[in-house]
Amino acid sequence: MNIKSIEQVHNDQVYYTCEKGNNQIMPFNEMLDRAPMILAIYLESIFKFPIRDQDRLRQQKPLEIGIGFLLASFGAFFLGILFVFDRSLILMGNLSFFIGLIMLIGVKSTYGFFLKQGNKKGSLVFFLGFIIIIMRFTIIGLFIQLYGLYLLFRSFLPFVYDSASKMPIIGRYLRNPQIKHAVDNLSQKNKGPTV
Repeated sequence: MNIKSIEQVHNDQVYYTCEKGNNQIMPFNEMLDRAPMILAIYLESIFKFPIRDQDRLRQQKPLEIGIGFLLASFGAFFLGILFVFDRSLILMGNLSFFIGLIMLIGVKSTYGFFLKQGNKKGSLVFFLGFIIIIMRFTIIGLFIQLYGLYLLFRSFLPFVYDSASKMPIIGRYLRNPQIKHAVDNLSQKNKGPTV
């Protein structure tokens, strides 16, 4: 259904004009199912400027966009390492990581996560690595950033380990008691700040 303009709403009926030029009537409850599109068309007819393209962008969920940015950041990091620690790809990966994190959890939550009392050391180390990468010491900066990420996310290691040990193929190899003990030692809270 291609609606060109909405003429009026009266007695639980919506009167609209199609793209082909003929007038149609739609029940009010059906209009509620298509409310974002109808609202965009109605605002276009009132204010006389196109907003449908912007409305289509607003309908995309920020969560999906954030996941896309995070995947792009992992791809840029991988390519940056593959191309002998290419600084521009690693910086693009960092920026994509920040944008994706902000899109996933919001600005306030991202700010709160990095400045949380238990995460300050990890945040400081991570951002120090970012600055070192900008100063053209890419290899050193990347390893400092990886250590900062370890400090920030080390309390998640047991959850990642439990999920990976339940996978069909690699799970039986990961259920080794020595690996479990090593993961527990790496994620201990007395070694520094945790999430």
